[in-house]
Amino acid sequence: MQEGALFITYALLCRGERITHLLEWCGAESEGLIALDEEHKAKAPTSRSQLTKSAAAIHELQQSLQSAILVYVSATGAKDVSTVGKFERLHLWGDRMPFKSARVFERTLKLGGEGTVELLAMGLKAQEMYVVRHVSFSGVDFAAQTLRLSLAQRKQYDAAAMLWGLLKTSVTMLSI
Repeated sequence: MQEGALFITYALLCRGERITHLLEWCGAESEGLIALDEEHKAKAPTSRSQLTKSAAAIHELQQSLQSAILVYVSATGAKDVSTVGKFERLHLWGDRMPFKSARVFERTLKLGGEGTVELLAMGLKAQEMYVVRHVSFSGVDFAAQTLRLSLAQRKQYDAAAMLWGLLKTSVTMLSI
């Protein structure tokens, strides 16, 4: 790898032969640091056939520079499981992983409803694989209430608990 740092936008990374030039500059055995700032702009659905140009470039970068350190950076935090396809280096799916593919990972997390991505983020944060800024709860009031659940609500709760158990087991397997 050449000495120095390169700052490049996603738009520029996708233009012409730019990705090829970047890979040549880094060298196949690069152990450098790649920080993908505002990574949510790369919009990488789990289906490879639907990849945007920037997501395809990031995929090629990750595949070509296996020894490089990769950092995904975004101020928006974990919001949408349908764009996790670019997080290949978190090893949440693939051979000998809890989920066979990014698509299976996405489908499984969607079963758990809206809070599932936040639960995933909490698990990744506990393993020091995810860093998030703290949200202030200043001025927020909480009240504990006991509510009777309908049969449908119980089934939904049981499904969410089962998904949480699967995520916990999967994250534990990753740390072994």
